[in-house]
Amino acid sequence: MEKERVMSYDGNDHSIRSAQSASPANRLSGAQTALVYRRSGVASAVVAPSARQSWRKIASYALAGGISMAALGAGVRPWLAPRTVQAASHDAASPVARSVSTAIPQQQSISQVTLPATVEPYQSAQLFSRVSGYVKAWHAELGQTVKSGDVLAEIDTPELDQELMQSRADLGVARAAVVQAEAELIEAQAALEQVQADRARSQADVELANTRLRRREVLLDKQAATQEEYDTAVRDRDARKADVTASDAGITRQAANIGTQRAVIESRKAAVESAEANVRRLEQLQAFQKIKAPFDGVVIRRTAEVGSLVTAGNSANGESLYELAQTDRVRVQVPVPQAEAAGVGVGSDVTVRIPEHPDRSLTATVTRTSQSVDPRTRTLLAEIELPNSEGLLPPGIYAEVAVETRSPESTWLIPTNTVRMQVDGPHVVLATERNDLQVRPVRLGRDFGRTVAVLEGITGSEQLVVNPTDDLADGMPVVIEKPAPQPAVAIR
Repeated sequence: MEKERVMSYDGNDHSIRSAQSASPANRLSGAQTALVYRRSGVASAVVAPSARQSWRKIASYALAGGISMAALGAGVRPWLAPRTVQAASHDAASPVARSVSTAIPQQQSISQVTLPATVEPYQSAQLFSRVSGYVKAWHAELGQTVKSGDVLAEIDTPELDQELMQSRADLGVARAAVVQAEAELIEAQAALEQVQADRARSQADVELANTRLRRREVLLDKQAATQEEYDTAVRDRDARKADVTASDAGITRQAANIGTQRAVIESRKAAVESAEANVRRLEQLQAFQKIKAPFDGVVIRRTAEVGSLVTAGNSANGESLYELAQTDRVRVQVPVPQAEAAGVGVGSDVTVRIPEHPDRSLTATVTRTSQSVDPRTRTLLAEIELPNSEGLLPPGIYAEVAVETRSPESTWLIPTNTVRMQVDGPHVVLATERNDLQVRPVRLGRDFGRTVAVLEGITGSEQLVVNPTDDLADGMPVVIEKPAPQPAVAIR
């Protein structure tokens, strides 16, 4: 007995049932197969051709399977669609919280900044010739240690020597003129005394003439003398008075002559002093024929050569004969940027390092500052004095000075990877106590490499998101991980 095959579709439970046997009412005889579709209680049967036409049977089976799958899909789609929309709406209403790591700002009280510096000698001098001439000899070589007052070179100055001899001769002439003026003064004083004596004699003659005139007057009254004798006595008296007047004029003239002679003496004495000063000047210039060391130091440069022509002074074309430097004590000069100048002053702790001696460092304090910022470089010049008896710090070398500076209380240090640069400036992303995000703008200060100073925008109690991406926005829920430890002081 051939097997009967029946397939049915139930639209209520969306299931497909197959049976090896069907009810007698639906059973087909012979080698035929019945395919029954049932939807909503309605059944239809399609009778296939004879079994001998196998290819047509296979085609009918395929067609029936496709129709069954289409019907199954049509029944499942209305059931799946509401579930998909409901899940999507649920995901939009409840976003997944992001997991972020945070860092805490650290207050910057004392920071250390490394600045380039130059080692200068404690004092140095370029030695020029004060006289013109030729180098006669030099006595100090390059690198030689000399003492104050040591003769370094000698200059031959024949013209200066002749000028000195002439000035000395002029001084002798001036002194002789003073002696002559003094002699003339003595002569004038003697002439004055003679005139004064003549006046005294003339005054005595006047007295004698007056006496004779009185006698003649008495005799004339007694008619014992003639009128002519009386008139002669009057004229004699008047002549004696004229002699006195002449003597007074001579005295005045001689007194004026004495004053003139005294003025001449003073003038000639002034000429003597001028000649003496000129002699001393030339003698001092002659002393500059020997170039001497002004202080204890080392010869760091020598250009003096025997026979070289040198000119007086340090003109633009002039060249120094020697350059001397005191190296047993040095000055380390550090240009401090304006941003750090407020925290550097006398007594600030510093550490001096030489790149050629990385294993050695010198601890010192700032000795002095310029107390002003150079407008060309916007830097404050600071000096550190250091002993250099071992010669570790030769003048002119490059050094590095680590300066400790104090920052304002409102300055905070945050890791560089917590800053998010945007079009409108730097921002940080804060993780709040509500486990959501807040984007806040900040004003940055100095960059220390791994950390950066923040001048405005935070108070120091915030939790900053590390490596904030551009998709982080205000109000986004997050899960905060344990904050990473950060350094308290930045060192550059």
